[in-house]
Amino acid sequence: MSEENFRRLDCDDDIVMLEKDTFTVARLKELLSQNLKELIEKTGQQIDRDGVKCNLSIAGVNHLASISYLFYEFCKLSITDKSIYFDLSDIRLVIPPTGIDCQLLDLESRKWIKGKIRVVSDLKIKGLHSADINLELEFSPDQTNLTEESTNEERLEDLKSKLNQLNEV
Repeated sequence: MSEENFRRLDCDDDIVMLEKDTFTVARLKELLSQNLKELIEKTGQQIDRDGVKCNLSIAGVNHLASISYLFYEFCKLSITDKSIYFDLSDIRLVIPPTGIDCQLLDLESRKWIKGKIRVVSDLKIKGLHSADINLELEFSPDQTNLTEESTNEERLEDLKSKLNQLNEV
């Protein structure tokens, strides 16, 4: 799956199927935005990859921290002599970069298209426990779908060419 095949889903009424669940693009974006915002701003207990509750805390600081707090207070990416840095309170997340399997019901063609979907989110950390989130969804059709489309386009071009030849006679 190459990076350049991903395209932003602009039609909020298209339907996305993830495993057995279906969502409109608009609703999926809404749910993901809410959950990501909660995760970023949440203070205290988080659940790790193994489902174990753990506290986000900072050594030497007497309170629990949120992810937004960590980015806001501590995350500056410095270069060489540390006088030049990138502020990590304004970041873009691509989750996951290669996408996850899904199907997209394109309302124009009325066909399910197999492919991968990923989340692209711009985060602006505004304060210790506050973040603005702008979230988009991107879709990349499977290569078989691309091959079928190009084959169909080739057939259409052949038919047009033959019709033009018949009209010339």
